[in-house]
Amino acid sequence: MKNSKKIILAITGSIAAVKTYDAIRMFQNDGYDVQCVVSNGGENFISRLALESLSGYPVLGPDIFSFPNFENKELTIQNYNKKNSSEIFAHIECTKNIEAVVVLPASANFLADFSQGRATNFLSSMMLANTKPVVLCPAMNSHMWNNSAVQNNIKIIKILYANTQNSNNLEIVEPQKSGILACGDEGVGKLALLENIKLYLEKLLTKNYHKNNIHNKTVVINLGGTQEKIDPVRFIGNFSSGETGKIIAEQCFILGAKKVICIVGNVSVCFQHLEEIENFEIIYLANNSAQEMLAATEKYVKEADIVIFTAAVADFTPKNYLDIKIKKVKKVKKIHSDDNLATHLMLELQETIDIAKYSTEQYKNNIYNKKIFIGFALETEKNIEKYKQIIQKKCEDKNLDYVLGNTPQNFSQNKNSQNFNYLVYSKKTQNFTESSEFLDKKTFFKEFLKYIPCNS
Repeated sequence: MKNSKKIILAITGSIAAVKTYDAIRMFQNDGYDVQCVVSNGGENFISRLALESLSGYPVLGPDIFSFPNFENKELTIQNYNKKNSSEIFAHIECTKNIEAVVVLPASANFLADFSQGRATNFLSSMMLANTKPVVLCPAMNSHMWNNSAVQNNIKIIKILYANTQNSNNLEIVEPQKSGILACGDEGVGKLALLENIKLYLEKLLTKNYHKNNIHNKTVVINLGGTQEKIDPVRFIGNFSSGETGKIIAEQCFILGAKKVICIVGNVSVCFQHLEEIENFEIIYLANNSAQEMLAATEKYVKEADIVIFTAAVADFTPKNYLDIKIKKVKKVKKIHSDDNLATHLMLELQETIDIAKYSTEQYKNNIYNKKIFIGFALETEKNIEKYKQIIQKKCEDKNLDYVLGNTPQNFSQNKNSQNFNYLVYSKKTQNFTESSEFLDKKTFFKEFLKYIPCNS
């Protein structure tokens, strides 16, 4: 079954073309149909049959007249019917009903053609006729990438788009900052990570993202769990993968955030790909303690427009830390004895500081404060009215602008699902909002972030 969205994946002459097989699957999993266009150089690195098998569409190019019927010498444009006419003008027609063109990889030769407006083959002709958004993903040797001619071509392409009505229709996903290249050299030039290319495409296709309340804002997100050490090998903590915080961070980027600062505690998801994007600053905690997360949050919240507390911070920490491992001592059970086989360990705990409450206290009393504070709550209360009371009280006690809670249905019936139905409480309106259906986190947070009213 075909998807409602379609993109053109253009492949040029770079060894990174071998990544296009994975890219096709990635885009398809994200709901896109993919049709491939190859340049003369790109055709040397990949198999047309493999591309057609994966995409389900015929491969276009490399020659501008490389469609089957054109080999008929008696064929003329005059006696061509409308259907066949679209084949003659395929370099024009193929982009009319698509969302975007993704050039992956974009070689130095392609960048030269594109910047100079050349129409030497199917791909370069298609790019001249195209009016849809374009994502360029350069990949080449470090010396080639750093060559002033290549960098000038990049600048020219940016200027050409900036001077047209399509100024928001271009994203250039620069190569990875460092890595081992196919030639054995190490340095810049390696194709950007596919996850990041997908993020840039989503950003480009997010209509009017510059009009939402995340655009051009600095967002600070703390995420993951904290670990309160008992001894060198044991700790108290909360379950947390960091996935929610990661999804929110990515959606903030897609919606045009100027900067996204992630304060990362103990997580099971990877943030390495985000380090390659200049809009992100990833702060990894060394010890993952609540105190360390508080210090980092306090440091970065100063420059934030929006602060989002997704971290699962442990509520308690041992009062006394032991610097040697606590040994498990077994007792020998005697006949007619009531002694247990093992001793009981008693821990004296104290509450950790509430990071969200502490942060709002520093800024909310300032009448010039323009920051938005958003918190999360996960409770086991199954009575919906009591649950709402808990959410509302948390919002008021911590002086937050919004609190998002996992509903009791999420916690019990939907525990292992990727779809959620968050209950959102707004302090300003004093109302609860709940979506009418379960949504995946990506969809929910994109819609939530898009419409939160900022205090600016």
